[in-house]
Amino acid sequence: MPNIAIIGCGLIGEIHAKCLSELGVPPALFADVDIARAQKLASIYSARFTDDPIKAIRDPNIEAVYICTYHDTHAPFAIEAAQHGKHIFLEKPMALTEKDCRRIMNAVQQGGVVCMTGFKLHYYSLARKAKELIGQPIECSFAGMPCG
Repeated sequence: MPNIAIIGCGLIGEIHAKCLSELGVPPALFADVDIARAQKLASIYSARFTDDPIKAIRDPNIEAVYICTYHDTHAPFAIEAAQHGKHIFLEKPMALTEKDCRRIMNAVQQGGVVCMTGFKLHYYSLARKAKELIGQPIECSFAGMPCG
């Protein structure tokens, strides 16, 4: 069973912890600058906790991180995780700027890890209907990968 850390223990972190646990992969470590939130989730899932996200990312026992923090921390945490060989689930938006998105992608490629951004809206029926009404989108690519 992989050891996963959840960075950011607010509502989204709670949701991911519950989903992972239901899949049989309860998080091993919770990190939040609000130690009480990290401790609360850790007690529910019999996990460790810290108030230092970087310490959680660098933990040698952690194989993957879920980054569920404020948007301005996504890039530095994701880059740190990639540099330490951690696979990444990154809440949307990936980052606040295109430059930071590219920095994350470069770190992921150099680190040889997998990074997934939580773009779930394309599964919603309203989003599918909008796509149907819009017609053919403009083709694009980002770091050599298709954007749509």
